[in-house]
Amino acid sequence: MKKTLIGLAAGTALSVSAGTALADGYAYGSVKDLPPVDCCQANWNGLYIGAAAGYGIASTELDLKAVEDYEGMETFNIFNLDGISSKGFQGVISLGYDRQVHPGFVIGVFGDYSFGDLETDASLLEFARLDAEITDSWAVGARLGLVRSCCTMWFVTAGYAQADLDWRVSSEWESISGGTSLAGWFVGGGVEQQMRDNLFLKLEYRYTDYDSERLFSIGDEYERLDLDSQTEVHSVRLGVNWKVDLFHGRQAPPPPLK
Repeated sequence: MKKTLIGLAAGTALSVSAGTALADGYAYGSVKDLPPVDCCQANWNGLYIGAAAGYGIASTELDLKAVEDYEGMETFNIFNLDGISSKGFQGVISLGYDRQVHPGFVIGVFGDYSFGDLETDASLLEFARLDAEITDSWAVGARLGLVRSCCTMWFVTAGYAQADLDWRVSSEWESISGGTSLAGWFVGGGVEQQMRDNLFLKLEYRYTDYDSERLFSIGDEYERLDLDSQTEVHSVRLGVNWKVDLFHGRQAPPPPLK
């Protein structure tokens, strides 16, 4: 009888202890029963404006040719200079629109404007010197993003670019100057990270290849000198994007990545 009473008392004590533990929020269970860790769940959809600072390095190839056209056109290469370097700091403002088409993919379009000069000076011959600068430039393009975590997106970009080129060739006897527009294409890539709410930090690299342009042509249809240039630019930019909430109500974030 005593053993039976002792057993009942022990069982009652264990039941009370278990009930108390459950009331305090503690219970035995697997790791699967724990609540999920919060994720920032960045909203990649919508319009954004951006600002960035960067550094660019341009490489230019120059070809000076003599052309004669009497009984048949003949071209003589006078000199070729490759790797003329221009460099400088740039500021960038941008406007774009992104759309998350899948929990892991974002597509978008954008346009940006860069201000700041990439300057150079180089000796063409022993008696001539070139001073040139690539000034304000703009670009339009598209990007494809890969969302690898709730708050981080890696992306690639491509599109059309245009810039202004001002130049001057001077010697002891004469000085020739002018300007032209450079047109070409670009590709690039980078990473974007949500900092808070609608604010995103972005790091980007871009390569731009401009088409060959004729800087000047001296002479007539029978005899002349042609100076052509070919330019490519490498740039790195660090900046921020701000998602613009046009309708005063953010869209619901996409479902979390699994």
